[in-house]
Amino acid sequence: MIILAPGHSTDHPGARLDDHNEHAEARGWVEALAALLSQPVSVALGTARQKAAVITELRPRIAVEWHFGSNHTDSTSGVVALSPKRGCLRSVEFACRLEQALPAARLTPGWYRGDETQGEDFFLLHSPSPAILITVDQFTNLTYARAQRERILQVTADQLRQLPSHGDSQIS
Repeated sequence: MIILAPGHSTDHPGARLDDHNEHAEARGWVEALAALLSQPVSVALGTARQKAAVITELRPRIAVEWHFGSNHTDSTSGVVALSPKRGCLRSVEFACRLEQALPAARLTPGWYRGDETQGEDFFLLHSPSPAILITVDQFTNLTYARAQRERILQVTADQLRQLPSHGDSQIS
């Protein structure tokens, strides 16, 4: 099983732009990704704590949380895959595959808001299963992100299908 989760929640929707919000946009992408996958998928909704509880209960092969970048100064486009600093080989392998398959993707450590002084991201820290965050740049340019949506989701689905279902070694 794979768990997919849109970033943030309905109560705390993340980045906002005009009449759009990050959570609603991410939820649409997550639901579209779930439809592309032929294997068992669960979409986890709610707060970070609620998502972590679902992951703890279901113990998926991997949990993926979807976000949109809101850094107005970042001119790059593509996917940012944040790998947990003390994650497992499966999540790191998935992040590396995604980085190779999408030329604009880059792999970065899983610090909260990219800031090491703030510690590891809650979703990554509290997930007992392999977990990764995917952030599509830029929420400030939804037209561009939506134009790339089909390709990004197809590549992500292809990489998720290729993950092994066993042999999940931990990285220390």
